[in-house]
Amino acid sequence: MPFASLLQHRLDNWHIKMSILAVVSTAMAPLALGLREPRAAASRGTIMPLGSRAGLQEAFATLAFWLLTAGLFVSTFHVTFIGLHLPAYIPDKAVGMSVFGRPASALELGGWAIGLAGMFNLA
Repeated sequence: MPFASLLQHRLDNWHIKMSILAVVSTAMAPLALGLREPRAAASRGTIMPLGSRAGLQEAFATLAFWLLTAGLFVSTFHVTFIGLHLPAYIPDKAVGMSVFGRPASALELGGWAIGLAGMFNLA
């Protein structure tokens, strides 16, 4: 989120910002390939770990997986919404604030909002 806010502040164009974020997100996908566990030979009395396909099939059939996915979707949606729209909304509506007697920029106010959202998510 801070990276997205910084891009928005520097570029002032959400189309370019979202394109950069899409490229960065796509570049992260190959990094997951190194996270696979090595296949071990099954010995008697041990439980074999599920493969990727069987693990996904089991997850999709579990209510807890869908509840967790819905909760993470809502959390990610509102944090992204705050990070994308709040820094632009604050100067548009001339919202001002000072932190410890010093005026705060729209980027800083967006950061405070994201920090508060994270704090309440923890609670």
